[in-house]
Amino acid sequence: MHGLVKRILYYHGIANPENLEQGMSWYNRAHEFCKELGEELNLPLFHVAGVVAALSPLVEWSVNKQNARDFLQGTRVSVHTKSQIAKAHACLHTEYPEEIFNLLTIKGTKTSWFFWNILYPDTASGVTIDRHAIGSCVFSPSNAAVIPDSYSHITINQYNFFMRAYMRAAEIRGILPHQMQAIVWEVYKSIRSKTNDVLPETETPF
Repeated sequence: MHGLVKRILYYHGIANPENLEQGMSWYNRAHEFCKELGEELNLPLFHVAGVVAALSPLVEWSVNKQNARDFLQGTRVSVHTKSQIAKAHACLHTEYPEEIFNLLTIKGTKTSWFFWNILYPDTASGVTIDRHAIGSCVFSPSNAAVIPDSYSHITINQYNFFMRAYMRAAEIRGILPHQMQAIVWEVYKSIRSKTNDVLPETETPF
């Protein structure tokens, strides 16, 4: 794990002020979006965050937000795959955030932690590990690549291994784990954009 932590810290170390600002505030801004949408539609914050997370895989953040709005307003039904739409519906019939976390965890550990990081952006918990978070662990900035979607289909043990690496790196730098992940994602995106191989704005940071 030492090598992974070292690589994560290197990416964090080359972050420019904009990368740092965007990464440190990313989940708080996502939280505010869900809060405002919930107030607008008279829905609990955790329901909105659950729907956003359920509809997040493999789409840019701007699309993710619009899809969630359309879904919740009932203006457009086919906003994602049948599986993710079913999860979004299920999120609206829960009583507690933990229920959403558990239902999203089924074949979607990344999605459940995305939900949790958005819902509780000021607490240290788990980390959203997508394929680009993994890429930051295994590729140096000089050969950072857009890795296949298949890289996100990892076992729970593999997921936890990468998550622990981000948590350790965050501990060393004195920030929250998901802030570390979001900052590294911003750096990774910036590097890729310089080669005209632009990554989605988020498929996380997410």
